[in-house]
Amino acid sequence: MTTMLEARSAITTKFNTSWGSTTTVAWPNNAFTEPTDGSPWVQFNINFAESLITTISTKNNEQLGSVTINIFTSRYGGTIASTTLAQTARDIFNRLRLGDILFETPEIRDIVQPVESNWFQRSVRVNFSYYEYIA
Repeated sequence: MTTMLEARSAITTKFNTSWGSTTTVAWPNNAFTEPTDGSPWVQFNINFAESLITTISTKNNEQLGSVTINIFTSRYGGTIASTTLAQTARDIFNRLRLGDILFETPEIRDIVQPVESNWFQRSVRVNFSYYEYIA
């Protein structure tokens, strides 16, 4: 049985272990200061979406969600660094089965930043699902 708390813990641990010291990570609801030297960094987030009824007799629900890794590299520094980091982030979850959690194929998108921003942003998002077994 997988709960939201167990899923969040497993996904966060997987990212933290796989990403290691690649860059600094801004974790949800934790204090963070952007690097002032232009060093790349990422923002990690898990979003839970709707829950779907899959069976009535056994009371199974399918829980949907997504992992988003926002990658920030120095503005006007080209795209090689952000592409490399996006590929690394993508490879962590690409079609992964993590216990009961199934990940889909990730998508990578560039995010338009305000002109005054010091960062170029690229986002990696991967949807996931798992089943809850309701007693």
